[in-house]
Amino acid sequence: MDLGEVIASESLHQFADDTQLLATFGEGEFERGIYELKLALQRVYDYSGDHGVRINPNKTQAICFGRVEPCGLDELMVNSTRVSYSKTVKNLDLIISNDLRFREHVASLTQRCYMSRRMLYKNRDILSLDLKKQLCLVLSHTNYGDVLYGPCMDVITANRIQKIQNSCVRFIFSLNIRDHITSRLAQLNWIRMNKRTELHFAVFLHKIIRTITVYKR
Repeated sequence: MDLGEVIASESLHQFADDTQLLATFGEGEFERGIYELKLALQRVYDYSGDHGVRINPNKTQAICFGRVEPCGLDELMVNSTRVSYSKTVKNLDLIISNDLRFREHVASLTQRCYMSRRMLYKNRDILSLDLKKQLCLVLSHTNYGDVLYGPCMDVITANRIQKIQNSCVRFIFSLNIRDHITSRLAQLNWIRMNKRTELHFAVFLHKIIRTITVYKR
């Protein structure tokens, strides 16, 4: 019997060796949601034991999306071990926060981008403009998942993403921090990061509309 047949009332998401349980509830239904999660966790634990698989409670996390205070989540248990509550969880390399603003993900992304750019900076004086443009692949880090986190960002977080592109332009043209980059963006045929995300989102929606896929549970 498949795990999806054991857990019928809860939403079950599985990615390779990662299993996620999702319970949705409205205001005033928190206790019902916690109760459903408790039952689902016990079923997953029993199912895993029957198939010779051991769940690691230390890698099990609970998160609550929305404005409801997460009271009761500390009652979730896996084999007598309390499940830790977290304000952020990592899902397919995306850091998702309970307010769905992705500030932590962008912070991690920004750090990774600047580290990549720093590796190129020490050779900036001996590289040609065309070679700098080819080597400056820092922006490719921002492509993954931008259709998800892009529309959810606030102004401050969106500005952090734009500053990554600004630093790439300054690296390519050896510009000063005070130099304007608008004309240089046009010279590179680059669009700003917010427009770049809108383009990716439009392509994503187009693929959904034009592609008919049947999913079987």
